[in-house]
Formats: sequence, structure tokens, C-alpha cells
Amino acid sequence: MSSGAMKKPLMNNPHQCNVEINHLVEELVRYGLSWAKSANLEIEASCRYVQKFL
Repeated sequence: MSSGAMKKPLMNNPHQCNVEINHLVEELVRYGLSWAKSANLEIEASCRYVQKFL
């Protein structure tokens, strides 16, 4: 990158940032549930967000 080139801002679009964060959270929930199932753990969810994946 040349010294005159500007870097793209990390949060130039707050809506896109929220979409990316929501996608990351969903991936983490799915991964955690998959891990818990593979470990034969009893799964309970106290939050509605996680409950929708059960």
C-alpha cells in the first residue's frame, strides 16, 4: 500500500457491522450447541436467542 493510500474504516457502515456481529454470534451458538451435543451434555437455554436453536 502506498503511503498516500488511505485504509478503509473498520465501521464505515454500522448496519453491515451489526449483520456481521449477528452472524458471528449465530456461529458461536451453533458451535457451542454442537460441542455440547457431541459431549452428551444436557442442554438448557435461559435466553430466547439460544432457545431458537434448540
